Amino acid sequence: MKKLLSVFALVLLLGACTTTKDYEAQLDRWIGAPERDLIMAYGPPDKQYQLDHSTKMLSYVKSDTAVYNSGFSTCLGSGFGNGFGNNFGGGFGGCYGPPAQAHTLSCETIFTLHNGTVTRWGHKGNDCRG
Repeated sequence: MKKLLSVFALVLLLGACTTTKDYEAQLDRWIGAPERDLIMAYGPPDKQYQLDHSTKMLSYVKSDTAVYNSGFSTCLGSGFGNGFGNNFGGGFGGCYGPPAQAHTLSCETIFTLHNGTVTRWGHKGNDCRG
């Protein structure tokens, strides 16, 4: 089972590398673009910071939660009818196995603008992809 999970994690990791590069290629196209076009495409920024009279940073944040289930749960029935003698009345049951896990997926993309033009970009998080 550990081997299967390791293979699954590797596939996800390799897939993330490819899509991160695609996202970075999209961001590269914003270099030289006016602030107005950036805001028309992305909407108002989630955060902004004025560095000096001609330079500011605009930040766009996305966040989501993904729930992963290993799929190896086992569920048993709810009992054995009326019971066997005095020992097994009332039944038992339920699902057994690893619980589902929730993971937060996030990406913050930051654009630096000088005199109203995008000059740099950066991103951080585990879900920065195109």
